[in-house]
Amino acid sequence: MKLFTPLAFITVLVGCGVAGCSSNPTANTEGDGGTSNAGTASIAGTGFVAGSSATAGTSTTNNGGSESSMGGSGVTTGGTSSAGGTTAVGGTTAHGGSASGGTAANGGSAAGGASSGGSGGTSAENGGSAGAGGMGPLPPYIATCGNQKYTPTASPGAACKTTMVPPEQLISAFEDAGVAPGWGVYPNVDGSIGFTPTTATPSAGGANDTAQSLAFKVVNLPQGIKIQVGFGTQCQDVRNFKGLSFWAKGTIEGATQPFIVTANTLVIQLGSEKSTLGGCEGAGCSAAPPDKRITISSEWREYRVPFDCFGDAKVFDGYYTNVLFNAFGPNSNFAIDEVGYY
Repeated sequence: MKLFTPLAFITVLVGCGVAGCSSNPTANTEGDGGTSNAGTASIAGTGFVAGSSATAGTSTTNNGGSESSMGGSGVTTGGTSSAGGTTAVGGTTAHGGSASGGTAANGGSAAGGASSGGSGGTSAENGGSAGAGGMGPLPPYIATCGNQKYTPTASPGAACKTTMVPPEQLISAFEDAGVAPGWGVYPNVDGSIGFTPTTATPSAGGANDTAQSLAFKVVNLPQGIKIQVGFGTQCQDVRNFKGLSFWAKGTIEGATQPFIVTANTLVIQLGSEKSTLGGCEGAGCSAAPPDKRITISSEWREYRVPFDCFGDAKVFDGYYTNVLFNAFGPNSNFAIDEVGYY
């Protein structure tokens, strides 16, 4: 197991209130999936009845011998129409009657050419298979940040009593038994019940070929739950990394309180030392640092959130004290794993 263990690792910051999220951040959606006419040929290689003309060997047009009007290859062996429009030897098509040798779009097969899957596969002659076959894991999803951008600074804010450059990219893999060090889970409405586990205790079934993850089931819980890892007053200096990385899967019901959140959305915040969420005190602190919404899949997938998504130097300057994952839906069943940087 890989655990990122700071030099002065301190327990989770509990007092987030309602996570300090902005009043109505812009929803993040990803453009996954579209439909395609995979593997369909345009009347490919067939007449009205595979390889034969419409009426006892007579062509369907007045000009003699012409089969289908779109994409149809004529008969090759013994199927050539004569001048009078009749086919010889019953009109048998060659190699299953596929157009132009049986090429099909997006791995599909044309008339008689089977495909075993795989994008862009081409059916082989005589009905052979093509493509590597099967569905692989979903590629990493990289969030976009609009016009937001952060500016790394040489010195952190006053809330950073100490700083540490993470020695590796991984914060937590959740592979050990018992409560994950530095992690906690809390209801977004104090005192509410209706979620399991009530501690950040990993369970079987991890992402990326690992054994365990943090999985939670929430039932009729107002405003859902928040999951947090904290480093106390030891700020993490992440200026050498591009952003936050984590794996997630599951379902999260949409929410209307404390603001509208679409279904299957995790709302993520970094507790910068310049925000109250990150321990900042005084008039110059940001009360509500920017958050980023990520729509998760029902299958395991890696998600990457650039640090630019968490605001400019007034809010985030490359140093932070905690990471917060919010699932605001009153009903959910989801998991996170392999939290770190990229």
